[in-house]
Amino acid sequence: MKELLPGLWHFESPAPRVNAYLWSGRRDLTLVDCGYPGHGKAMLEEIQDCGFRLTDIGRIVLTHADLDHAGGLYEFSHALRVPVLCHRLEAPVLQHPGMREFRTADQPDPTRLMVKLTQRIGKPFPGTSPSHFVADGEMVGGEFTTIHTPGHSPGHVSYLHADTGILLTGDLCTCYGGVVRVPLWHITPERAECVRSVRRVLATYGSSLRYLACSHGPPVAGDAARRLKLFVQEQFLPED
Repeated sequence: MKELLPGLWHFESPAPRVNAYLWSGRRDLTLVDCGYPGHGKAMLEEIQDCGFRLTDIGRIVLTHADLDHAGGLYEFSHALRVPVLCHRLEAPVLQHPGMREFRTADQPDPTRLMVKLTQRIGKPFPGTSPSHFVADGEMVGGEFTTIHTPGHSPGHVSYLHADTGILLTGDLCTCYGGVVRVPLWHITPERAECVRSVRRVLATYGSSLRYLACSHGPPVAGDAARRLKLFVQEQFLPED
């Protein structure tokens, strides 16, 4: 775990790689996503190695309920008694892992296949009932604004820290080689909806954006809004 910006700490899991984030806020800690099954223990250890107390974690917020973002909840639920927050539309998948509908007609759902694989190798991933449903525009932890950003999944949300301009994107977008784009087509069935979500973020919060903390790929610093605008311009999709 390393500090990317004042207050923003970053975890990167082993392959297949996914990022989770810890925010050291004014009052307590907020954990954003928690990796694959089996990653929770290592994350807990890293939090303590960096000088934080587990009792200072105030909440776990999920961008969505896919296995690589919610799988570590099993270990966290045994170590902590903190609220778990997600959008209402993600609750069925969180409660019944791997049960998301097929994302394309001709491809099996990677999430479902990953659940089967982890069960075979003994990594437990039981369902979890969220403690609270976040809504668009809701403040979380007194510092983050919830933004409903569907497309990758129906209840996908991103979180904006307006004071610093940090957008925790989840799978709203990825960034590899300095290029911001939609996550892989076969796990983002509503590509046009995803682009509309990016447009809405820009229209509503563009002037505040400074930093994209993506779940896949390195964070984008300095010109976050410009990168998102370039991404939208390259999609060749009609405006709403």
